[in-house]
Amino acid sequence: MPRTKSLNERLASAHYRTFIDALRECMRSGDAGDVALADALPVVTKDRRVMIAAALGDMRGDAGSEALRKAIDAPGASRDLRCAGLLALAKRCGAAASADFARHLASSDSAVKRYAMHCLAGAGDDRAWHLALKRVDQIVDRRRINANDPSEVAIAIGYLARHVNATGSSRSTTLITWIREHWDVLTGDERRWLGKHWPGCGPTGSEAASVPPADAEAIRQSVRGPLFDAPAFDFDDS
Repeated sequence: MPRTKSLNERLASAHYRTFIDALRECMRSGDAGDVALADALPVVTKDRRVMIAAALGDMRGDAGSEALRKAIDAPGASRDLRCAGLLALAKRCGAAASADFARHLASSDSAVKRYAMHCLAGAGDDRAWHLALKRVDQIVDRRRINANDPSEVAIAIGYLARHVNATGSSRSTTLITWIREHWDVLTGDERRWLGKHWPGCGPTGSEAASVPPADAEAIRQSVRGPLFDAPAFDFDDS
């Protein structure tokens, strides 16, 4: 009778169906699955690393979190792996991964910067506030189209607005002043998004020092969307 191959052996299989079945089993196996995926992440092919990183976002455990950090920082890590890895850390670690998001906000890769900013907005603490203000100042004049989803600019403003702390705080007045100074270069959708989530921050609002903070949790939920909250894989029972 042939020996049953371990999860690690099946994850490393050249046969795609064998790999997918093992991936699905890992995601249903709790800590053991998290450890198996963590072990496989650095040794599988590049495209499968991205898939494993995405799967780890829907799991929990120290092994997977450490493996994601190592994979993101590894020399030669692909753009897709770094983006998927950051999102996975946001989903599984939340604010505890804020240092990772803040560090990659300084990446030389624009896509990685976008993901880092999105992760900060959807899950991060306030440690990157001044970096994010600098970032939105750099991108606000770039051409972009109206879109129903929050734009890169809206996501950055959302992160900043989540962490203004209190009415009249230095952060609050700084951000409101910035929004009003740049109102004319925001898209119509960005202005409507701000009007919905932070009434009073626009140019017709009251004095900046008297504008109350936005609902931080409502903004967090608005910027997360299915990218954060939908599972990476929708395995059926077949």
